[in-house]
Amino acid sequence: MNIKKVLHQIFHISIFIKAVDGLIEIIAGLVLLLFNTDFLTPLAERIFKEELIENPSDFLANITLQSTQLSPAAQHFAVVYLLTHGILKIGIVLGVWHKRKETYQFAAAFLAILIIIQTIRIINTHSIILSFLTAIDFLILCLLYREYKLHKHKKK
Repeated sequence: MNIKKVLHQIFHISIFIKAVDGLIEIIAGLVLLLFNTDFLTPLAERIFKEELIENPSDFLANITLQSTQLSPAAQHFAVVYLLTHGILKIGIVLGVWHKRKETYQFAAAFLAILIIIQTIRIINTHSIILSFLTAIDFLILCLLYREYKLHKHKKK
């Protein structure tokens, strides 16, 4: 298999992952919109109680519990961020999947802005997870640019 086909397949896999991520963000945003932390924190504690007894440093359980303990202002921000981000991702995925030229440009701008915002956040928080996600977004930006050039070249 040649490198061009591999890169094209990686691009399609990354677009699929972005679609799934967008759906998860929309669902998480709706959950935060519909339920306050007074409901979510005890629920998360009940769900992960056994796991935390067995493994107190369980990453998923701890990150879930931390994400349910938000101030009202932080919860409002999270709802707006998750819903906006998720809806934009789904829109971008649909546009790119249908090879709409303007979507490539919008997606590239959106990813570039997101990478800048995430980089500023990384500088302030030193988040390893966010660093990893930002690196993936940068890779997707590069693949998006490559696909855009290929698509643009085929049209001529």
